[in-house]
Amino acid sequence: MEHYDSALAYPVQSPGVLGNQPDIVMDSLAVHGLGLVNPKKVFNFYNELHSYLASCGIDGVKVDVQNIIETLGAGLGGRVSLTRSYQQALEASIARNFTDNGCISCMCHNTDGLYSAKQTAIVRASDDFYPRDPASHTIHIASVAYNSLFLGEFMQPDWDMFHVSKETFYFFYKSKKYEFTCN
Repeated sequence: MEHYDSALAYPVQSPGVLGNQPDIVMDSLAVHGLGLVNPKKVFNFYNELHSYLASCGIDGVKVDVQNIIETLGAGLGGRVSLTRSYQQALEASIARNFTDNGCISCMCHNTDGLYSAKQTAIVRASDDFYPRDPASHTIHIASVAYNSLFLGEFMQPDWDMFHVSKETFYFFYKSKKYEFTCN
């Protein structure tokens, strides 16, 4: 990762996020840090990764935890600038390497990320689905429906997975239904 001028970065969460949804993972990242590619070299990082995947026959990617970028802007021009740099680099690499704009954006519901997305059409409309926690199923479906009303005005919401029986799940992507079973 040296040639990307990567460095450890330490997320800084807003008081509103800390007050509403404390998160042990974010607490750990704030202490231990995470690797951040220099924003001036992030296109090279994405392009090398995506060109390799495309050469292996992969036709798209799911890019997760995109909202972490907004917590890392200190010393890099702020969250808006950093998010915009990363989003533009991601979309340029997707356009170059995946002919059908093969990208699902996940955990990207931060304002700067949504405003910076120009070509990414598929956005995950939900948080994680927990099939073994029946109490979470109703709120999961409700949050996907509400998020889809908003996101559907400018992106194609992806409704993620649904647990339809003890072992069977459906996954919807680009209006196609995929079924898989768990052991």
